[in-house]
Amino acid sequence: MTFDPAHPYYPNFTPGKDPTYRVADLTNPILQPWAREQMRMRNERILAGGTGFSRQSSCWPIGTPGFLLYPVQPIYILQSEKEVLMISQEDHQVRHIYMNVPHSKNVKLSWHGESVGHYEGDTLVVDTVGLNDQVY
Repeated sequence: MTFDPAHPYYPNFTPGKDPTYRVADLTNPILQPWAREQMRMRNERILAGGTGFSRQSSCWPIGTPGFLLYPVQPIYILQSEKEVLMISQEDHQVRHIYMNVPHSKNVKLSWHGESVGHYEGDTLVVDTVGLNDQVY
């Protein structure tokens, strides 16, 4: 995703520019309708003078897959026969991927959802369901 060209993003310390919050480009064709709607609501809040703080600056979990995309700290991966753990050093978030099992019948919504996986050759294939509505 990138910012809306009509509302350029300027981070802190951009010479000659006041910092701005990111306003998403809603014309991006890869956006699913639900994601476009979430981003539209965030854009409206920012353009009305509200804040656009990121999840991590608000001390909220980034969730899945977001924590994989935040490159500041390493992610440690621990593998066993029954589970793969992905542990973020930044704020100790842990994603559990349960191996070779079906999803639970009643999945509880959470920041990382419920992930089940299996290997196809040397590729780990993961299916995640049950993400809460706070995750982008």
